[in-house]
Amino acid sequence: MSRHDADPSADRTADQGGDQGGDCNRSCSGDPSRRHVLLSAAGVAVAASGAAFGLAACDKPGIHVPVEQVPVGGGKILSDSQYVVTQPSAGVFKAFVKLCPHAMCPVGGIEGGEIVCHCHGSRFSLTDGSVLKGPATKGLGHANATPDGKDVVISA
Repeated sequence: MSRHDADPSADRTADQGGDQGGDCNRSCSGDPSRRHVLLSAAGVAVAASGAAFGLAACDKPGIHVPVEQVPVGGGKILSDSQYVVTQPSAGVFKAFVKLCPHAMCPVGGIEGGEIVCHCHGSRFSLTDGSVLKGPATKGLGHANATPDGKDVVISA
């Protein structure tokens, strides 16, 4: 029996996550909830039916983030995906995997021009994801951030 079967509140806590690291339990355990699996399957079915009728949600595959949501000298932690997108200087966008390599907790904030993991206090560069302060010894994983009109498209 998994942790989620023993404690139904564990699913609610993990699913209500958001930007403050609420997904940490699921990310650290590797045990997705039944709800997560069912919602993922439903999403695949909807996408498949849209493709069958020639419908497309967007022109470029990936996660679309409106440029106005990514402040210059800051960034945005995407609560519904595995990424954080930053804009270290005007028009320059970077994306990183939001899991801190120290304990695999999702980063929880962007403070003072740095990406911060609230689990143990590691800090990372907005520019390249490198470690600015430990205990993490490795930087954040890189992703692609491509400006596309009014959006930044994030992809692996």
